[in-house]
Amino acid sequence: MRHESSYRGRRIVGQLEAGEEVVSALTRLCQDEGVRAGEVRISGVLRRIELAKFSRDDRDYRVEHRGGPVEILHLHGTIGVIGDAVIPRLDAMVLAETSFGTQIVGGQVRSATAESGELILEVFEDLEIVRGRERTTGHMILTKISSTQPAPKAPVKPIVRDESPLAPASTPIIEPTSSSSKKPELKPEPTRPKIKRPDALVEKKPEPVQEPARPELKPDPKPVSALAQSQTTLSWGDVAARSEEISQPASRRASKSSAPDPAQIYAGIGDDEDDDFLPEMKRNDILEHPKLGRCKVESVEDEEYAFIRLPRGKRRKIVLEIFDIKFKGTENGHNVFTLRISK
Repeated sequence: MRHESSYRGRRIVGQLEAGEEVVSALTRLCQDEGVRAGEVRISGVLRRIELAKFSRDDRDYRVEHRGGPVEILHLHGTIGVIGDAVIPRLDAMVLAETSFGTQIVGGQVRSATAESGELILEVFEDLEIVRGRERTTGHMILTKISSTQPAPKAPVKPIVRDESPLAPASTPIIEPTSSSSKKPELKPEPTRPKIKRPDALVEKKPEPVQEPARPELKPDPKPVSALAQSQTTLSWGDVAARSEEISQPASRRASKSSAPDPAQIYAGIGDDEDDDFLPEMKRNDILEHPKLGRCKVESVEDEEYAFIRLPRGKRRKIVLEIFDIKFKGTENGHNVFTLRISK
């Protein structure tokens, strides 16, 4: 690969006028500014563009797309010369309207008319780029890249000796000598003096404070449940009564602790009646449900399930054994029961 480096350059920024032919305007600009090597970038909108594609059969470029307006997605190229003529090579990728709709079209720019555009030209002052046709393939290539000016010499930085006492001791100092054949002598830097700190400025670690021993806590004895206490004093009569209570179905059980005295609510029920009295639940009886409200009994199955009619007319099946059932009294010849969810 042939190549050269450019060390001197300048940048030209321009605005393309509406209706201006881009390739011709760029060629005139290079001739006026004396540009023989450079790089160009263009952005904006074009009224019309012609894009060419290289044909291997013809060994030449032929136009593949004509049309407009188009929007520039990428337009980039280089500036070279053929003889004394400045020849820009521009390659573009544009967004164009075709018979197949909006598409991206690319190729080498043969001609283009600007609607509005911006141009940036990078000039290589110390290079000459010569363009020509490659004989075997027919491609236009860079046949010569040469420097027109010598490369600038790199500046030599003088060595400055650091006389500071705080300079690191491991950094050697090289002193230049008049004769290049003599080796430079390495002199160590003076070491940094150690500064003793007074005892008053030295931080002392605090001594650990020992916490007093805590007395050992003994766990309290576990409380004995009332059931466990009662198991040691139950008689055979108590056991039999308890077994009979457990064997009864859930719909017959009744809580004695929270039920109010029926004699104080409904007339006709004497004070001498047993608190555990629970009449049989039958059709058209009334259930006061804690969430569903006041419902009417339609049927009872095996004393475990009941089909009820809600206040709004819906029919619902409930499980009786999950409730504490209380007999509240009678109303219009039907029994009234209250339900509470068992805890």
